[in-house]
Order: sequence, then structure tokens, then C-alpha cells
Amino acid sequence: MYITEDLNELRALSDYEFDSKKVFSNYENRKDAADFTTCIEQMTNEFSTFIEDIIRVKKIFMPFVDELCDHNSYPTTQKVIDTFQCYTSIVSSGSMCMGHTVIETKKGPILCETYRFTSLGAFLYFELFKCIEEKFMPVKCRNCGRWFIMKHTTFSHYCKRLVSSNPPKTCRDNAMSHNFKEKIKSDPVWEIYNRAYKQHYARYMKKKMSKSQFAEWGDYAIELRTKAADGKLEMEEYQRLIKL
Repeated sequence: MYITEDLNELRALSDYEFDSKKVFSNYENRKDAADFTTCIEQMTNEFSTFIEDIIRVKKIFMPFVDELCDHNSYPTTQKVIDTFQCYTSIVSSGSMCMGHTVIETKKGPILCETYRFTSLGAFLYFELFKCIEEKFMPVKCRNCGRWFIMKHTTFSHYCKRLVSSNPPKTCRDNAMSHNFKEKIKSDPVWEIYNRAYKQHYARYMKKKMSKSQFAEWGDYAIELRTKAADGKLEMEEYQRLIKL
């Protein structure tokens, strides 16, 4: 037999024996044993339901959300509807009851909505579509693989969890750095801009340029970079002007 003091720690009990005839010889002991058995059965059933809900999340909710996020922008209303219709027969589980309750506060009573769920699946179903309705989206980070909630105004496939403390960097920081390096390698406009930026930054650090001059050059360089990227400025001219 095993006993747990913490949910993540199990230790074996010492072997022991007892006389069942003596222990269950009176009504009180038999009743206590029956109540204990009922309690254990209830806990086992609840835990079994919880595990089934976790498996359901893995098999249904995660693919459902992945389908919504298979793009580079927040899903449109039509996209949500189309995806929901594909999963509508299997995505919901359990039931939910909604009511109201009065909460007393220092400023007076407040009427609040209350919800009661029969399973984890029903709770997640409700929370998921509440998130989507409020323009929040669960997304799986492409760097660490963990899920995070993203607001539609700042779409990203990468979360803001810290992956290093010295210096502090997040998954999103690493992704931006990687994407920037890839852009420099593959795009001559950005490669020229990056080289010129390093040269002018070195001048600023050596105090050969003032802070205001460096900022002014920065705005000028971005303007040139935009024109070159749009094809409004020849590459040779762009390379010559950005050095000035």
C-alpha cells in the first residue's frame, strides 16, 4: 500500500496485519469502513473523469486551436465559424449551468453571473470561445512548444516567457533576432542597412557623432531603406547615400 503526503510524492507503508473479524465486529466500524469506501470510489470516479477530460483536450481542443492558428494573422469571424463547424459534433463535452449571485462589497451589492460545469471539457469549451469572442487567442509557441494567450492586436507565433535571465530574453526576442539575421542574409537592402548602422553606431560610441546626429541619420537611413525596398532607389545609389 502507498500513502501520499504531497501529490507528487509516494512512499510505501510498512507491512501490517489486522484482525478483520475484530475490526468489523461492531456497527460503528462497519459504517466507517463503508463511508471510507464510498469516499474512495467517488474520488476515483472524479479522477477518472479528469483524466478523460485531459485526453479529450489533447485529442480535440489542441487540433481545434491549431486549425485556427494555421496562418499569420488573427482568425476572421468566418474562419472561426468554419473551423467550429468542423468540430461542432465532438468539441463540446459535459454541461454548464449559468445563474446569478449577489456579492456584498464596500460600495454596495453587485450582481454577478455564476457558472457551474460538470466537467473540465465543458469549462475549457466555455473559456475557449469566451477568449475568441473577446479577441484573445490560444497559440502554441514555435520556440518552446508551450501555449500562451495572444491578443489580436499583436499577432505572434512566439510567447514572452523568459528563456534566459542573463541577459533577459524571451522566446519572442530570440525569434526576432533569428528572423532579423535571416533577413540580413537573404535581403541585400537590409544587409547594406545593417552594415551602415554598425558603422554609424561605432562613430556615435566613439563620440564622433552626437546623439541627435545619430538619431537624425537613423530616420534618414530608414527612409532610404524603404525606398530601396520599394524599387524607388537604385541599389548603387542607395549604398552610396546611406554611408553619408
